[in-house]
Amino acid sequence: MKKRLATAVGVAALLWTPHAFAQTPPDGAAASDDQAIVVTARRVEENLQDVPIPISVINGELLSDSGASNVLQIEQLVPSVQIFSSNPRNTALNIRGLGTTFGLTNDGVEIGVGLYVDGVFWARPGQAALDFIDVERVEVLRGPQGVLYGKNTTAGAINVTTRRPSFAPETNVEISFGDYGYLATRASITGLLIGDRVAGRLSFSASQRDGFLDQVNRGLGDANNFGDDLNDLNNIGVRGQLLFQASNDLDIVAAVDYTQQRPEGYAQVPVRVAPTYRTPNRQFFGIIDSINATIPGTNYAVPVDETYREIIPVVTQVVNIAGSNVNLQQAPAGIYAEFNAFERVSDADVPHRSYQNVDGESLTVNWGIGPGTLTSITARRFWDWFPSNDRDFIGLPITTASNNRSSQEQWSQEIRYAGDLSETLSFVTGLFYFTQEIETHNLQSQGWAASRWLIDPRASNVYTGSDSTTIAGNVAAFIPELLDGLTQIQNVYTQTTSAAVFGQAEWSVTDRLRIIPGIRFNYDEKSVDYDSPVTGGLVPADRPDLGAGAIRAAQNSILSRQTYAANTDDTNISGQLTVAYDVTDDVNAYATYATSFKSFGLNVAGVPANTPVVVEPESVTHYEVGLKTQPFDGVTFNITAYNTNIEDYQTSVVANVVGTLRGYLANAEEVRVRGVEIDTAARIGEGLSLYAAAAWTDGEYVSFPNSPLPIEQTGRPIPNPARIADPSNTSLPLTITAPFTDISGERLPGISEWSASVGGEYEFPDAFFGRNGDFFIGADVSWRTDFSSDPAGSDYLEIEGYALINARLGFKAADGWDVFVWGRNLADTEYYEILAAQSGGSGLVVGSLGDPRTLGVTLRGTF
Repeated sequence: MKKRLATAVGVAALLWTPHAFAQTPPDGAAASDDQAIVVTARRVEENLQDVPIPISVINGELLSDSGASNVLQIEQLVPSVQIFSSNPRNTALNIRGLGTTFGLTNDGVEIGVGLYVDGVFWARPGQAALDFIDVERVEVLRGPQGVLYGKNTTAGAINVTTRRPSFAPETNVEISFGDYGYLATRASITGLLIGDRVAGRLSFSASQRDGFLDQVNRGLGDANNFGDDLNDLNNIGVRGQLLFQASNDLDIVAAVDYTQQRPEGYAQVPVRVAPTYRTPNRQFFGIIDSINATIPGTNYAVPVDETYREIIPVVTQVVNIAGSNVNLQQAPAGIYAEFNAFERVSDADVPHRSYQNVDGESLTVNWGIGPGTLTSITARRFWDWFPSNDRDFIGLPITTASNNRSSQEQWSQEIRYAGDLSETLSFVTGLFYFTQEIETHNLQSQGWAASRWLIDPRASNVYTGSDSTTIAGNVAAFIPELLDGLTQIQNVYTQTTSAAVFGQAEWSVTDRLRIIPGIRFNYDEKSVDYDSPVTGGLVPADRPDLGAGAIRAAQNSILSRQTYAANTDDTNISGQLTVAYDVTDDVNAYATYATSFKSFGLNVAGVPANTPVVVEPESVTHYEVGLKTQPFDGVTFNITAYNTNIEDYQTSVVANVVGTLRGYLANAEEVRVRGVEIDTAARIGEGLSLYAAAAWTDGEYVSFPNSPLPIEQTGRPIPNPARIADPSNTSLPLTITAPFTDISGERLPGISEWSASVGGEYEFPDAFFGRNGDFFIGADVSWRTDFSSDPAGSDYLEIEGYALINARLGFKAADGWDVFVWGRNLADTEYYEILAAQSGGSGLVVGSLGDPRTLGVTLRGTF
């Protein structure tokens, strides 16, 4: 452990250059002579270096210059942040590898990384995909923050602050052009509206871009005639604010926003085929060859000889089970095929639409009363999601519809009071109430290829109905109409109510020593009502030769009705203790011990047999030590080391749910994440600002003995425990398919052991077209090592590490306008954001591709 930590510190130190996330104080914030960064992470204005919490601050100008248009892209600036999104609804916001269950989103689970915009908690991770509108700064807080924030945050918080209305008139306009048809505009106007006490601000954002995938299957007839494209942009948003400055001690801000997104987005493409334990006719090439299918997207595979289309020989191991020698099939080695995914071709036969509407209103009151400030934040938010997906990812009609239409409405009320009781004692205390309702209707329909893809056609694996008839088949013969049109509609209604009392005190024992205790009491109540009727498919009367019982048994093995309901509640007390000590005026040390929790979850998307609907809450124990230093004028160097243990870790796993692979919630007994982080910044002279951040993160399942199988273990046979216990009962099979595996000791998904961000900007005065100003050149580099994209630790869902380079070059005129050219992913690095296994266990692996190189120009003016 000591050796690895020392290595982490050493490598991070080699990466050290000064850190300029927040190069200048935010607009309107107080700044000291040394241009200190002022943050509100602890709900009061403070110098960043005085706050005993690891925080990264990114100001709005750097966000715009670096091309980060939404929260999902800040991971390129903050190494400890991991954000994964297969579509806006299935978005994971993680800090240090913790926060949101990795995999398909489940509406019944809390998020562990709180997303706050102007103090309002946004409960749905999908809203993080919205374009930034008039953002002043983003603060990323790492570690549990439950004693300071209304909604519990077990892994950290992303605190977005937008620009407030100003009494001084100002107009900002920005327009960007780029390749792939990119066009984006942002504009805002602010100033006095009524008398000298009411100011307003109106902000607008819109963006559009062509897709990065060519679509060959859009009803054009000629598969080589690329028609439309996928994974484009089509966003528009507006935000309005009114500020009423009633007195020097009382101000009220009313805000309203609306955003609409209409992309044909988030399509995934075939990446590779992994070997499984299934027989040859049940694996990817065995299936498509048996029905003479062609997969246009796979025509762009890396050239391979025909041996790749031959099934790799099966290796067996002879074991004795109940007195009989049995050959147990072992996992074959190698990959059947590696497709050239970066030809960026999709043959999806279902439209891809990732449409959402998001709107909300809030009323924020700040009233200076007594020794502090009383703050009230009342808010309502609404999220409407209506997608269309090709969930089998290829041009065969296997799953012809898999659309989770979902809407969510939330109300929140936070009342907080912060102030100083004396020169040595300050405090923050608050009440929080939150309620949300989510209504989801998931439509899933199967096509004619589903029966061959999902049902074993071998005569030795038949379905026997109550009338003792069977459905038999072989590799070449199957029943297309069996599942064609089989449709399930999941109707899910969930309600959540959460209330909390929280507070933190800060006692300055001496001029240098501070003791900061905090506590939180939380109450949660949740309910779910789930029903999934099934219709369609082959009507028994149309094939009396097969038998009604056998037909229904086969159909129920793929889509079967489930109905259940649950209603439960829970309470929890957690807290933390921080000790901060100013070693010198420029060196501040702190140590934190915290307990936290994530409330119980509900399985709201169907569950396997004997799986509980209610998932146990997480219990978090967290230790952290850190140093914040200013070794030279204009230079900061901060380092943090931490260890976090979670019992009953809530994880999203994929397993057979009444015949169909589906994500659901489960508990891993224990996970542990530990690491070291370094943040540095410097301003050198008048024109050069630099930053660097590095993180070493080590996360693993300490104990998870009942994990679902990774893709390569699909169909793995094991000795039947029941037959071993009763050897004479020959009616029991000698082997069964393994229901789970033990991945204790394996690393957590989504975590790169090493990650870093380095960048900076250099300015020098000059004139351009006769106008005075500053030329500037800037660059940002983000890098991460490999990571797993599978909660079960599949070797075939490992994503290689990569580095991304962004740069900009331009001119800032003294009279308030800028122009610069920019490039993102300048090296045109080919990388995957997510890899996933296709439903059905064929061995097909699909992936979300990272964006290619993009170039453009931005013009920006303030007047």
